[in-house]
Amino acid sequence: PGHAGTEVHAGATEHDHAAASHVLAAMIAHALDHGGRARVAYAEALAGLADLDPETRMIEVIRRTVRFAAERPQLNQIMLQESMVPSDRLVWLTETYVQSMYDALRDQWRHLREIGVAAPVDERLIYYVLIGSSSLPFANQSEAAILIGADHDSDELVEAHIDGLVTMLLPGRSTDAGDDT
Repeated sequence: PGHAGTEVHAGATEHDHAAASHVLAAMIAHALDHGGRARVAYAEALAGLADLDPETRMIEVIRRTVRFAAERPQLNQIMLQESMVPSDRLVWLTETYVQSMYDALRDQWRHLREIGVAAPVDERLIYYVLIGSSSLPFANQSEAAILIGADHDSDELVEAHIDGLVTMLLPGRSTDAGDDT
């Protein structure tokens, strides 16, 4: 016994696997086109934060990252799938869309650590901590619905997730930018 789909997969012919691979490749190409545009949209969503103080800027980065992930869960699903094995496409995606975000976030985090307001998270990992934690309830929305019973589109869930991440990453801060507790 096992998952019902395993019998179908076990009985698949080489032709079935080739057809599935072709369909998957077409789906990934389509999704990556949208994913590339989504990454540009993410960069645009973070624009205009330079004039904010470092703590408020990070709160806004967290807020906008969570909202972005909630609105586009398929982007993180695609990136996880693409990252499973090394490929030229992964190198291109990383160099084209991810590297600049990684560098900017790492530098911002380093500064927050230097001024003593950020949690002790290694600056090399902050991109993965933020992107992974902000997107998981939305990328794994079916699992999240089972575990926490929440609709991934719920404003309540999005706001609670933002609050939790701000609390974890910036201890003593709240999502209210004017609250200095």
